Amino acid sequence: LNNAIDKALEIGAVSLQIFQNNPRTWASRHFTSQQIKNFRNLIKKHHLGPIFIHSVYFINLGTPKKDLLQKSINSLIRDLKFANQIKAQGVIFHLGSHLGQGFKTILPQVVSSLETILQQAKLNQTFLILENSAGQKHKLGSNLEELTQILQKINKKYLSNIAICLDTMHLFGAGYDLRSERKIKKFVQFIKSQKITQNTSLFNLLKCWHYNDSKVELNSGRDLHQNIGQGKLGLDTFKFLLHQPELKNIPIILEVPGFKHQGPDKENLDLLKNLF
Repeated sequence: LNNAIDKALEIGAVSLQIFQNNPRTWASRHFTSQQIKNFRNLIKKHHLGPIFIHSVYFINLGTPKKDLLQKSINSLIRDLKFANQIKAQGVIFHLGSHLGQGFKTILPQVVSSLETILQQAKLNQTFLILENSAGQKHKLGSNLEELTQILQKINKKYLSNIAICLDTMHLFGAGYDLRSERKIKKFVQFIKSQKITQNTSLFNLLKCWHYNDSKVELNSGRDLHQNIGQGKLGLDTFKFLLHQPELKNIPIILEVPGFKHQGPDKENLDLLKNLF
């Protein structure tokens, strides 16, 4: 567990995102109370945070398969309980796919599943964080109005523990163009207009950014991440994002391939720091 802290310090990161276990398996990894205590102590010692957990890649709250739906619910509950233990800000996950059933058809199941997860996880200061998708066929949450509709349906007592994460590459793949300061300002106004309640919008629930450049063109419907400044979004996009006053307090996580193809690295992080 402490390897994540070593990597963060090595590349100069402050916030970090980890997996509880291999994201390509349902198997859960057990950490002892001592390992968790050591992790929390080191986070405090090195002034790191916030910490995020990313769910496994198999989560699908839109599936018609009851066994897969239950596995998805159980996995998110487990991650949220672990997030509580290590004092993480929350668990980031993708909603999955409706597999051709249609968004309206699957909406009640998604809402009910989210409420079950939030109820059973018994959260304190931890968030269940919905991430937007990249526009792939049948994927839930590529269209941000879908996220709004889901959140509008959730019992209001759970809204204090639910949030969203926006991924720049996924936005671009789904058709949201951020390649100028004007377009970014317009986008911020758009997410402010997406009302969950009278006093709460998507913007109010934004707890994390994933900053990733894109290997593919606008509205491609594909999820292909690129290093900062090496893709179709370009350095200026991230410079404009970093200089938006309304976005300055939102943590940023990198999910780039890395210049040596070993994941997020100092080179990508330094690019962003230099832009700022």
